[in-house]
Amino acid sequence: MKKKIYLISFSILIILLVIGVFLYRIYFPDTLAQIRARGKLIVLTRNAPTTYYFGPQGATGFEYDLISDFARHLGVDLEIHVKDTISEILRAMTRGEGDIAAAALTITEERSLNHLFGPPYYTVQQQIVCRRGSKIPKKLEDLVDYRIMIIADSSYEERMRKLKQEIPALKWESTAELSTEQILERVLT
Repeated sequence: MKKKIYLISFSILIILLVIGVFLYRIYFPDTLAQIRARGKLIVLTRNAPTTYYFGPQGATGFEYDLISDFARHLGVDLEIHVKDTISEILRAMTRGEGDIAAAALTITEERSLNHLFGPPYYTVQQQIVCRRGSKIPKKLEDLVDYRIMIIADSSYEERMRKLKQEIPALKWESTAELSTEQILERVLT
């Protein structure tokens, strides 16, 4: 008798699970279904040489090319929303303003707490850049003797906060007003 009750309970559990999944899909359709129903893919990006910019033939950039192909594959239009900073993109994604962020965002532990990342398709190694002819730091501790400028809310800043735990004297300036390219120009001049 116990086996029959167990089998009936298990069957009821399976039926309830199937009904639950069905109702969930009705009331909370997946993102891909929403994109297809809407007929457009909304992408958040930034104006940068590695992501999205206007060239002689119009919109281009590595991330733009990838996302354009993806929208074409889905059979939907592409709607680009340009944000000025990485933090603006992350905040906008949190608010649900876009379906995807295509902005060369680094996957970090901190960001992974609030955002879902796809598989990485290229790797960037963080570098310290110094003016040619200047003294080059040999070890991380040497960085305390340098004026360091980084992009605010970037993976670089997250890395600097971790380094500061090891090197308390480490200091840097964060900027939301300058791009990576503009900071590199300052190093040059």
